[in-house]
Amino acid sequence: MDQDSDYYLQRAEVELTAARSARHPAAMRAHYFLAGFYLDKAHGPVAAPAPIRHAMQRSKEPEGL
Repeated sequence: MDQDSDYYLQRAEVELTAARSARHPAAMRAHYFLAGFYLDKAHGPVAAPAPIRHAMQRSKEPEGL
């Protein structure tokens, strides 16, 4: 790995540690988000994110049921 990748991995570890010790859910989410950002920078994005499905969205049922 190059120096940039090493740096991004170290930053990701710092953010993961901060996320685990965060007391507020928003702070925890922010630290996990930043950790993911740094991991993407270190390794490159693996795939496009999955589309978001809303919990209230109902699947289509066959007519007549």
